[in-house]
Amino acid sequence: MVRVLLKLPLPVIPVILLLRPSSSARDYFEESGLTFKFKLVKLYEMLAAEFMKEVDVQLLPFVPAMEGGSEAVWEAEKRIYESELPVEDKADLLTAMAIFAGLKSEALTRKLVERRRDIMIESAAYDIIKEDGIKEGLQQGILQKAREDVVEILEVRFEVVPASIAKTINEIDNPSVLKMLHKKAATVDSLEEFKEVMDRVMS
Repeated sequence: MVRVLLKLPLPVIPVILLLRPSSSARDYFEESGLTFKFKLVKLYEMLAAEFMKEVDVQLLPFVPAMEGGSEAVWEAEKRIYESELPVEDKADLLTAMAIFAGLKSEALTRKLVERRRDIMIESAAYDIIKEDGIKEGLQQGILQKAREDVVEILEVRFEVVPASIAKTINEIDNPSVLKMLHKKAATVDSLEEFKEVMDRVMS
């Protein structure tokens, strides 16, 4: 802050954007006897329709997080999409808008992505989100296969697997635990013994 004031002959106003209501939010920060004050902008209290009247297109991604943002988002999206900005900038702004829309509704984010995927794919942020989504999807697929393998072995050995055991197995998200249970399912003498092992692991 001090460096900026010394470097630029302009007034500098520190600002913190508050995206969601918080009872603990303050317009200052104190530590070790020092107090740092800033302007606390409660984005969720701002009226989206009023904000959009004079704001630069670069700030439109914040609209979904504002009061009335779910309705105003489509006008904001249109202004970004039809602006004269380079395609890469539009892609970044629309991707950011989709992220902020997630504060209100997952469905709203999905609709934004579906409508503007053609241009969002030009954003580096979109690539990161997509890559993370693919990785998460693969991981979930591996976990689900491991759960199914445990249940399948139990079905082969004991024919009927109680719903309570199957439910517990399907709630496990630790690959190491599932691997151990897979081995136990092949070696225990009864479902009761397997349940005891599983209960010990889960406790």
